[in-house]
Amino acid sequence: MSEDQAGEILNLVLDSGINLIDTSIEYGMSEAVIGKFLGPRRGEYFLATKCGCPLDPPAAPADGYTNQHVFTREHIIAGVDQSLRKLRTDYLDLLQLHMSPSLSTNTLTSCWWSSALAMARAATRTCDRSETTSRAKRTWV
Repeated sequence: MSEDQAGEILNLVLDSGINLIDTSIEYGMSEAVIGKFLGPRRGEYFLATKCGCPLDPPAAPADGYTNQHVFTREHIIAGVDQSLRKLRTDYLDLLQLHMSPSLSTNTLTSCWWSSALAMARAATRTCDRSETTSRAKRTWV
């Protein structure tokens, strides 16, 4: 699908009444395409993205590429800043933490504090987390 075709579909989605756009740094060019085509319509939709993901992941990962998530304060803030630039917005409605349940409590605590800092910077309105097991639990801040 071309970028212009994606833009047509994104605008059709909004025109049809769908108002939730959920993306991630990890979803290829999705943040940049959403920003390019829906940036001027930012007030019309609820925008969710993820953090903790590798920054600028390769479009076609090479053999040996690991999709390592990092939950340090610096990495989360850098990810939010990158997403804001690509999405052409100055705020996110929902910031989701891509995380594995195997993370230590200390890392999790640091991760939540970093997300709270992003909220305090007025870049994020809500924080949440997503996990990959049936033990996943939603926690709203």
